[in-house]
Amino acid sequence: MRILLIEDDRMIGTAVQQALKDAAYAVDWVTDGETAIHAAESEAYELALLDLGLPKLDGRDVLRRAATVACIWPQAARDHRDCAG
Repeated sequence: MRILLIEDDRMIGTAVQQALKDAAYAVDWVTDGETAIHAAESEAYELALLDLGLPKLDGRDVLRRAATVACIWPQAARDHRDCAG
């Protein structure tokens, strides 16, 4: 399973990333909302762990864009009528 970790706190991000890797997950870690959108548009993730208080683009805005613009996460695609799938 490929996971996108979106967390700007270095201590939290490092700990979560290592725990997920130790559990045999593939993890990509980004530290701001804009980078999260770009990562999700370029890679297929099965799960995103999203901090709400992010620089550049707040976590709530990341969720809105995922659901309305690009249908980039599987749940967003199922919940949004304009998405195929």
